[in-house]
Amino acid sequence: MPSYLLSISAVQSGTVLLTGYNSGSGGMFFTSGWQEEAGFSAIDGHQLWGAVNRTEVPFSIVYSGGVWSGSGAYVELTESSLSVTGYSLTTGQALWGPTALPNASPFSSLGANAVVANGTIYIWGYGGDVYAFNIVTGELLWQYHTPPGG
Repeated sequence: MPSYLLSISAVQSGTVLLTGYNSGSGGMFFTSGWQEEAGFSAIDGHQLWGAVNRTEVPFSIVYSGGVWSGSGAYVELTESSLSVTGYSLTTGQALWGPTALPNASPFSSLGANAVVANGTIYIWGYGGDVYAFNIVTGELLWQYHTPPGG
């Protein structure tokens, strides 16, 4: 029997971001090709937006949340496509992306590896790649790739 997971992905800027998906076909963290998201007031609980049904890469891991520094934006990291998408926390609308991580190592995978400081989201993959994006506009500010070594 399929199970539906509903979780709080972020609480920031007066908004609670809820994420839900069917986990019965792929395991606890794998989507079955869709994900629902909704925003609620952290003050009184009324629904601000959603539920938005987002089409995702089936059987992939999608990390939602990552709301930082009161930017009003959150980012989804999609492991299987090595892509990132920015969304408005207050409306749920896409701000930018999906953006494939450029020049990613063929050995890379994307976990929930991100931090934000001063409006920049820093994302790193397991293959030695690091990216810095403006969290609101999605502008790629810089990228670094670990040189091959022995």
